[in-house]
Amino acid sequence: MGLLVKLATRTSTRSFGALASSILGRRAKILVDVCLVLTQYGFAIADIIFIVENVRDVICLETNQSACPGKVAVCAGTLICVLPFTWLRSLQVLTVPVLMSNVVLLCGISWVYYCGFVQLGTHGMAPGIRTFNWAEFPIFFGCAVFSFEGIGLILPIQFAMQQPAHFPKLLQRAMLILGTLFASFGMVGYAAYGLETKDMITFNIPQNKITSFLRLFYCLGVFFTYPVMLFPLYQITETKIRCLRDQRFCWRSIIFRSALVIMTGVIGLQIPHFGLFLGIIGSLACSMLAFVLPALLHFRRKDRGDATRGGDVKDLSIIAFGVVGGLVSFSVTLRDLIHAMGEE
Repeated sequence: MGLLVKLATRTSTRSFGALASSILGRRAKILVDVCLVLTQYGFAIADIIFIVENVRDVICLETNQSACPGKVAVCAGTLICVLPFTWLRSLQVLTVPVLMSNVVLLCGISWVYYCGFVQLGTHGMAPGIRTFNWAEFPIFFGCAVFSFEGIGLILPIQFAMQQPAHFPKLLQRAMLILGTLFASFGMVGYAAYGLETKDMITFNIPQNKITSFLRLFYCLGVFFTYPVMLFPLYQITETKIRCLRDQRFCWRSIIFRSALVIMTGVIGLQIPHFGLFLGIIGSLACSMLAFVLPALLHFRRKDRGDATRGGDVKDLSIIAFGVVGGLVSFSVTLRDLIHAMGEE
């Protein structure tokens, strides 16, 4: 992210794709756009999976299994509710709901922290904890990279600021806070529940009325992030498809967007393991966006007056790390996902 900001500041480029085009040409821009489409669509599918699994589980628990809906029914209901929001031409309408959803997400995260600390205080650390799990490390790589999916929005955010020069320091602080949050969240959950930790930790915490309310509330927050995840995908694809550019035939765009939304549900229902799906998207597309492409653009930049051997070694090391880590993670995660789908 820091390399992208540095390059964009020098060239006054306002998007990842435009930056790739100016340095490496049109094919690089296409690669960036493809990776962004894959990641944004993957995030949207992950949102649907999370909502369906949690809403269904809460309904089953609160009705004592007497009115337990199927996944298809919950998924269809979710898509019907979210569909009108995906037709919006601007996200300004969703400004207040998205801000509220952030508050909701923080409440849900805080409750998981609380439950984890209570579990630790009552029962101590869970048995069977491993200091380092080499066998699952490739899957962790994909999930970790997936967590920092916002790299495609870094440059638009910078140039939307009144004082863009302050952005690099703010970015460093934000990444430090997020890194600490992610690491502590994972450690508290694993310390509390050990080998029984689910890929969705909301299934581990004690189930009661407060938990059910917060789980549904958390799903509401994810619900309003779903249209935001798809919006960059619409911007990329609709500018490429000629028949969707004509504003006189807006129904074409509505049909196109509706089809994409429905497909997120169809694909989501086929995914048996939430964590493995995150790992696939993270290792494949997010690794390219987070490691390989930024370092490659910095290494191949036109203005290399300040280039040093140490800087070039750093760029090449990041590229190698992203390529090797992504390929190993993708192969291992894909193998486990295929195995999980076979068992399903």
